[in-house]
Amino acid sequence: MGDLTRFGVQADTTSAREFVQVARTAESAGLYALFVPDHPASCASPFVALAAAAAVTQRIRLGTYVLNTGVHHPLQIANDLNTLDLLSDGRAVMGLGAGHTPTEWTQRGLNYPTVKSRVDRMMRFSEHVRALNRGDVVNSRDEYFVLNDAKIASPVACQTPVPLLIGGNGPKVLRFAGEHSETVSVSGLGATKSDGHSHVPCWSHAEIDESISHIRTGATDRDGPVVEALVQRLKITDDRRATMESFARRADIDMALVEDNPFVLVGTVAHITDQIAAHRERWGFTSFVARASHLVDICALVEHTM
Repeated sequence: MGDLTRFGVQADTTSAREFVQVARTAESAGLYALFVPDHPASCASPFVALAAAAAVTQRIRLGTYVLNTGVHHPLQIANDLNTLDLLSDGRAVMGLGAGHTPTEWTQRGLNYPTVKSRVDRMMRFSEHVRALNRGDVVNSRDEYFVLNDAKIASPVACQTPVPLLIGGNGPKVLRFAGEHSETVSVSGLGATKSDGHSHVPCWSHAEIDESISHIRTGATDRDGPVVEALVQRLKITDDRRATMESFARRADIDMALVEDNPFVLVGTVAHITDQIAAHRERWGFTSFVARASHLVDICALVEHTM
């Protein structure tokens, strides 16, 4: 696979020591990015965590994965983003999503918005943050944001623009990402279940074909973005069948859905690299991000492919 494929890791901050170790390990192994999630009140503050990672690394990119644009204001996030980019010498990535967890709204006394409202707000948010990152003066007064002659005078980001990553799975999100982002992270996750966190998987080949079609439709008038998969299960093992069956059983997913898709990578290193090559050939996936619990296996894949 060589230079055609890259790997990243998403990590929450369970402790300072563990998070710093993840950051250092990811960089030394050659991963392209360290990402942190954004679930206010149930995980660490992303920009605080990323600033800590910037202090102990030199090369790895640092980004949100992904920011819930439904509960933030673009002026504050643009300021945070410029600060991170400055402190990391130009390594920030702006990862945005529409948000999905109801409590992130209701704990603030807000009504949980419709899917359309969340997606439309994310699109407007992206436009405003990019403009503010460039140093533009932004004025807006609509149902989502009020900005009056807003401008980030300081700090000034090293990158203008900071690379945009958009994560999601809905048609409108993927088309927008295809048109505007440097990277689109395909989650393969559909409707949010009643627990507010887990999702219905959209892992059939037909569903993945449709997702990629939306990205390509959005990217009609430009070179397309990097297409990335958010990996839900990654395991290097000689007993692929048993591992897959266990995962399918615990996740209450039909085995047929987990057998051959870019969101579940299980098997020997050789088998997984063959899988990745097949996913790149069929769908154009050239980037894969997994969670820190899979870091040892991610590093092993990177070592095999470098």
